[in-house]
Amino acid sequence: MKRLCPLLLAGLATAAGAQPPPEMHFVPLNPDVTSPVTVLVEGTGCPLVYTRTEVNRNRFTVRATMPQTFAPCASESWAFEAGLGRLKARRYVVELVVDGKPVLQRGLVIRPPSSGTLYLYPGPVAGETTFTVSLLWSAPGETDQHPAYAIQTSPLAGYFWISSPDNPEATVKIVDGSRINGHAWLFLSSLTTLPFTVRVSHCDLGDPPQCKTRDYRYAGGSSPLIVDLELQ
Repeated sequence: MKRLCPLLLAGLATAAGAQPPPEMHFVPLNPDVTSPVTVLVEGTGCPLVYTRTEVNRNRFTVRATMPQTFAPCASESWAFEAGLGRLKARRYVVELVVDGKPVLQRGLVIRPPSSGTLYLYPGPVAGETTFTVSLLWSAPGETDQHPAYAIQTSPLAGYFWISSPDNPEATVKIVDGSRINGHAWLFLSSLTTLPFTVRVSHCDLGDPPQCKTRDYRYAGGSSPLIVDLELQ
């Protein structure tokens, strides 16, 4: 039976006229491995009805259908949700398919859990321990310092954010330079004009352990690159 109000997407025609394409969002907006992820599909006009979600490696296919109707669809809002659960840290693709036809797709990035510390292991120069790195920042005109959130990207590197995981404020990398000068090398790049202090700590395996801490202070302004080729 021919529909009077099918979705005008991917070349489909409609007797009731074109309706806005649906939108797809993720809840929460910036999920990490601790957050159950929900796909929210919403729009106006002829409502879509969720049927199922299929998984193929890193691709989720959210399938929906549009029920047949003889009356024009009212321009009212509708929405449905599809739960994906907790996911591993990686990049995914989420696709919306309506009545067998692809409608839209979006990328979904699941991040490691946010904390205030990076744990960087540059290799043999650090023995069996790691460097812990944290960042404290200050708002303009204030003296109080606030901890930034850390995102680990590899054993050697990571970045800090304040307002959003998608907006890095500083990046840190520590590599093993022991074959050249016997030390670990630190590279710190500021991506903000806010003043901050980065603290790097490293403890040896003695009894009791001996810990060394260095602070790298940035007064704000233009974005510098701080390099320390004798970190340890």
